[in-house]
Amino acid sequence: AGPSKPQTLVLNKLFHARQASLDRIADAFDYSSLKMLEIFMCPKLKPSTSFMHASLKSFIVAGSKVLDDSALVSVAGRCPNLEVSIATRCHKLRSINIGRKRKGHLITDHSVSMLAKNNPYLHTIGLAGCHITDRTIWQLAMSCGKRIERLSLNNCLFVTDQSIPIVLSHNLMPILSVLEIRFIEKLTKFDPIVTFRRRQNARGINVLIETCEVLLQRLKSCEKRMDQRISQRIFCDISEWANNLADEDLSHEELLRTRRMGARKNPIIS
Repeated sequence: AGPSKPQTLVLNKLFHARQASLDRIADAFDYSSLKMLEIFMCPKLKPSTSFMHASLKSFIVAGSKVLDDSALVSVAGRCPNLEVSIATRCHKLRSINIGRKRKGHLITDHSVSMLAKNNPYLHTIGLAGCHITDRTIWQLAMSCGKRIERLSLNNCLFVTDQSIPIVLSHNLMPILSVLEIRFIEKLTKFDPIVTFRRRQNARGINVLIETCEVLLQRLKSCEKRMDQRISQRIFCDISEWANNLADEDLSHEELLRTRRMGARKNPIIS
């Protein structure tokens, strides 16, 4: 019998495993039929080319300290049929998650912008901790914004007001329902974010915006200011309506003034 041909390989929380161990696993089997490869919280492991074949449809790496832009390009060239993964030459991706807590500088606009450009059907995107900038957010909005439902940008420290608030104010992600923006302290303009959430809620889309303590305070302050402005506009509209001088009847203010004058002329004697 020939060598075993696994279709699924999952490595989970091997915090101390080294690359040499993964290389031995790669040499032990024929992976030409592999459909799913998941390496979760194995910080020192980077998948070798032995796992990369056209059969691969799901490739998930989370918590890696060694995966970088060049590795993404390599995966893309060998696995054109990926649907859930990280890649730049693939065109069928629906979901990606390359979030990390450390060494975010290994994943930048270089690979993620190309990924977004080539995959218009993406709907779930995890980029937490990556060193992307506003450039990537705009590429996502232009390439696949109409389909994006979930977007995680936690700890993307180089994202600023020049992307998220503007993208949302122009409704470039019309079905977005989950936005994670914890620890993006360069994000200060929340009016468009609050307006977007209220607009989505009115359309029946319940939007979850995940923030840290600092951004939550900014969000609540913005909501309070907006509510005050709305109340003030409502009051002004009512006042204008009540005091419309073009109306055939006496204005509200005029009516009160007339009554006061009448009361002075005809005081009530008890």
